[in-house]
Amino acid sequence: MRFMVLAVCCVAASPASAATTQEIANMSVRSWAAFECAALASSAGFRDEEDRLFKIAYDQGTAFLQAYADGKIADSEVTKYGSFNFYLRMHDGPSIDFKLGVIWAVAHQIAHEDISKNSDGSDTSYSEFTDRAILKFAHRNCRSL
Repeated sequence: MRFMVLAVCCVAASPASAATTQEIANMSVRSWAAFECAALASSAGFRDEEDRLFKIAYDQGTAFLQAYADGKIADSEVTKYGSFNFYLRMHDGPSIDFKLGVIWAVAHQIAHEDISKNSDGSDTSYSEFTDRAILKFAHRNCRSL
């Protein structure tokens, strides 16, 4: 019986139970999606959702960037499984927090590209912008993150 318990403990603690590179890369996907959704929630006036989604984005992004810094995932795996938009900006800056700030700023901009302008290139009104943010937030299923 003692041997069986010891064997189970060894299997549970083995490297196979550690996060795979695909799971690590998926943190960048979740971070990027949550940053975009947090930006939309802000524009839609969903303050609680904005805070919740920003925390998810920040936590997932921090964990991913730390794993990358620790050598747990290679660039080739990030580009294969991760968010390409996240990857393009993850080298910009001296610290994880700075890099996440850059990523947040770009995700915020991209999230609003198609809702801030009308088809003729003119700016949307505030109410149109808010309505479009609400629709895009729902279309992206942001509450499910």
